[in-house]
Amino acid sequence: MSDATRGSTVDTFGTAQTVRADDGVDIAFRVHGAGRRPVTLLHSLGLDGSWFESLVTAMGSDYQFIVPDLRGHGRSATGEVSLGRVAADVITVLDACDARSSAVFGISMGGMVAQVLAASYPERVDALCLAATTYGYDEPAIAGALARAAEARNGMAPIAAATVARWFGPADEVPQRLLPQARRAEQQLLAGSATVHADYLAAMTQVGEFAVPVGTPTLVLGGRDDLSTGSAVIERLAGSIPGAELHFVPGGHLMAFTDPESVAAHLRDFLDCLD
Repeated sequence: MSDATRGSTVDTFGTAQTVRADDGVDIAFRVHGAGRRPVTLLHSLGLDGSWFESLVTAMGSDYQFIVPDLRGHGRSATGEVSLGRVAADVITVLDACDARSSAVFGISMGGMVAQVLAASYPERVDALCLAATTYGYDEPAIAGALARAAEARNGMAPIAAATVARWFGPADEVPQRLLPQARRAEQQLLAGSATVHADYLAAMTQVGEFAVPVGTPTLVLGGRDDLSTGSAVIERLAGSIPGAELHFVPGGHLMAFTDPESVAAHLRDFLDCLD
């Protein structure tokens, strides 16, 4: 690790270290495994890197996983929010890990940050896996995101309930096996900053300003039961990236967390073909 890394804390997902971004914001991250290929995992809005624990376990020991908490989430501090700013934080984490480059997996908002990373720092991104995300917002989608941002600034309760319903289904239809995760997600959303959530919702509309460079190996994954990012959106994303590989897997919007084995199988195959 570089000298920029400072302090550490331990929880059920292991030791969280921190590194200071160039604007003074402390970014928390974890490193799991010592395999041959670094893989950076970027989480969705309102959650944190600890949600990747089951995917890391399913992937096995052939990889080194770098798992940040994006600013304003988990153990990371809060600061200015834009997709470019958050992508720069990820580069700071990679530098702290002495990782010259990395494959990058991003789910939902994390997939948007991953696209910005590839566009802004192509030499640092070996490959992309984009899950349950989009490459751009049309005008109605922008209006909807900004309306949700305005609503969030008035309090997280209505936003949390609606978000969990998109992720896991209506409250009375959530499968028994997913109830603990649905409750955990709602609690985490309610405990988060309404301002941070709103700022991210607005920032996410910037994703269309960034294009994945031609030639970047890319895997696109969609959840077969995703109520938030439908199959048409996933197919358009894959179609926007020449040569992208597309698969639909079991699960909803958070399939990397709810159905990690299926996601891991596709991700392993994709990464192994890079060698």
